[in-house]
Amino acid sequence: ISPGLARWHSAVSEVNGWLVLPMGFGGERHVTTAAWHGDKVLGAAVARELQAQCVGGQDELTRRFCAAVSNEHMAAHLDQLLPLTLLTLLPPAEERAAQVHDCGTLLEACVERVHHSGGADAIEELARYLLATATDTDADASEGEGGEARARREANPKGRLLELGGSVGPAEQVGGASHA
Repeated sequence: ISPGLARWHSAVSEVNGWLVLPMGFGGERHVTTAAWHGDKVLGAAVARELQAQCVGGQDELTRRFCAAVSNEHMAAHLDQLLPLTLLTLLPPAEERAAQVHDCGTLLEACVERVHHSGGADAIEELARYLLATATDTDADASEGEGGEARARREANPKGRLLELGGSVGPAEQVGGASHA
């Protein structure tokens, strides 16, 4: 257990992995709605923590917020943020590196489940950890700077299309795994 994450680990250990596993990681449930809610809950917790730390100035608040909740940052810390019961459901870390959006979706869906079970203090602890471990590099990656982060995001072209406001309609599978 990473320092400062005892309550978070205790709460997230109770989460059924199959309820939060994104389709990109082989999940059978569509978890984007849960992740949307979790994103908002986590965002509010990070905002409260920034206020408690007396961070001022809109630019600094935005930079630190974006760095803490970026998919890249959450993906980089997934091994510290999730218990072994959830990590064993995921591909190895080197494969996850190309699926940072799915890593963020997974963590946000976990936040939603923990929130639903009354774990507000655990989410506040997670927010403190994410802010404490975020760097300027994470902020740059979350804003689309740097080719490596951009290349990782585009390893999930459907997710990137949806992030840019596009849509995905009916398609005909011509080969490969159905979830690919």
